[in-house]
Amino acid sequence: MATIPTKKISEITTLLSDLTKETLVAVAEDDGAGGYVTKKVDLRDIDDVQVYPDFASFPATGSTETLYLTTTENKLYFWDGAAYVDLFQAAHMSYDNPGLTATDVKAAIDEVYAESLQNMSEDTAPALGGELNAGLHSIGFTEKNNTSSAGAVTIDWKTSNKQKITLTENTTFSFTNPSQPCNLVLRIIQDATGGWTVTLPTIKTAGGTGLTFSTTAGAEDILMLYFDGANYIASLLQDIK
Repeated sequence: MATIPTKKISEITTLLSDLTKETLVAVAEDDGAGGYVTKKVDLRDIDDVQVYPDFASFPATGSTETLYLTTTENKLYFWDGAAYVDLFQAAHMSYDNPGLTATDVKAAIDEVYAESLQNMSEDTAPALGGELNAGLHSIGFTEKNNTSSAGAVTIDWKTSNKQKITLTENTTFSFTNPSQPCNLVLRIIQDATGGWTVTLPTIKTAGGTGLTFSTTAGAEDILMLYFDGANYIASLLQDIK
């Protein structure tokens, strides 16, 4: 489950309040016998919005103070005390606010909802509530290009897990640690001159023997690192062709 950022929850609930002006929304559901059962939700009671991939992912018992959004259907539900009810059954909705329609509310919610998902990238420290399963999809990174200056370069691992540098001088490296344990890759390429040396910060290697980098012009090595939260554990693929 993901939760819309607090700012966006506030925007949505404020929007509902502004649109409905203390509105009671009545939703008439088919009772299966040719009639309808009327259910109501008091939008003044809503103080939270939660997001789930689909209706089946909702908790077995909801809260009358929460609205529930689905990411696959982009529908909005409320808990009436016994079951979830689709708030946007436009054909069978009525409001005590003249001139307001279900279409008006849904269009406004859709706009804020879409903006909230887009702006989740603004969260600099997002956290998952459980394991992330990418299924049959890849997770990509932008390979960050680095350059040295005065014989030094800092690789900031908080900016990308995949980075590269083309050496144009003997270079001493320093690392900015990522926030959490993770796998990291650095491509180190000799320029057309070649012969440049690499000096790394403290790392651990198999047997503690250190690493030997290629120096031939145009040579490419791949430095693979595992950061355990305190140490960099390294291995090297040399002279990739």
